[in-house]
Amino acid sequence: MLAFIASALAVLGLTSRTPHPYLTALFQFRHLVLVAAFPTLAVALASEQHVAAAIAAVAAAAWCREFGRKVRPIKRAPGEGHAGDLELVNLNAGDHRSDPAAIVKYLVERSCDVACLQEVCQAHYDIFDEALNEVYPHRAYQGDGIDGLAILSKHPIDSTERLEFGGRLPHLMAHVQVDGRALRVINAHPFVSVAFMGDRSPAANDFHELARVATEGPPTVIMGDFNTTDQTGEYRALRDAGLTDSFLAARGTFGATFPVPLRYMWIPCPPVVRIDFNWHTDHFLAVDSMVGRDASSDHLPLETTLAWPRVEPAAVPEDAAVPVTSVPSLATGKTAGAAAPAYSEAQP
Repeated sequence: MLAFIASALAVLGLTSRTPHPYLTALFQFRHLVLVAAFPTLAVALASEQHVAAAIAAVAAAAWCREFGRKVRPIKRAPGEGHAGDLELVNLNAGDHRSDPAAIVKYLVERSCDVACLQEVCQAHYDIFDEALNEVYPHRAYQGDGIDGLAILSKHPIDSTERLEFGGRLPHLMAHVQVDGRALRVINAHPFVSVAFMGDRSPAANDFHELARVATEGPPTVIMGDFNTTDQTGEYRALRDAGLTDSFLAARGTFGATFPVPLRYMWIPCPPVVRIDFNWHTDHFLAVDSMVGRDASSDHLPLETTLAWPRVEPAAVPEDAAVPVTSVPSLATGKTAGAAAPAYSEAQP
């Protein structure tokens, strides 16, 4: 029976890009379901159950085709050899389920350039304002609880924008100045319905809009709890738009950030999927990325180091005529989405 289920998922996974709503959640775990085909195949062969062996072999072959490349980490990250110009942390803070003091301790230890947190509640905001002034003097907040978002930065935050694309939860974008260079940071949190309904969820459109916004402006990183895995059409919408999954680029293997045992609905399950992602535009190169230590939330943090190469201007012959063109200001450009004030705090 297990072999049959696994092979059915294999066939559907290879032929369908928009699975039925009842299968969408199961599809997100198909790397775990399909891997069961290997022991099933061994048992079927040993007991000479040829039909079961054939079915299991199909499922095993499908697993190898789709996930085999992730068994071994890549030998060289795209940014290897470059200096790590940008240290990032992404963490779903778990609303009231986490210990704000433990999260502060973790953030201070990491001391990254920019951190994005989702499901931030008032208890987090209060302790952030008391304990993070020295490490993250520039902060932007929006919402409270499941829609609570925080961007914490060592670098000045010029402005923030609220991004709404029709899903239940809004997102937060900050314009940050990093040593005189413009950086956009998007903190994203599509509603959990996308995990069960896929592209039939209203939140599915958020992925296309986030990809469009991120690729239309200056260097941008998107961090967040996306409530989907790297095996869905929503993930592909970001990837196909030209964004790079920093963890996959640096590690090339599986990663698991959710759930932390006994933290989510008391489920005694170790982390089995990565639904938290750090994405970057092609202005950056992934140097390293890893799943961080337990910070008391029901998610594990995702840590990323990016190289940000400076593009040298092309040499122009002295006798060449240089046309004068008008360049629109990036600082004043507004991205799509309903603009609404977001609470921000910056301390000198």
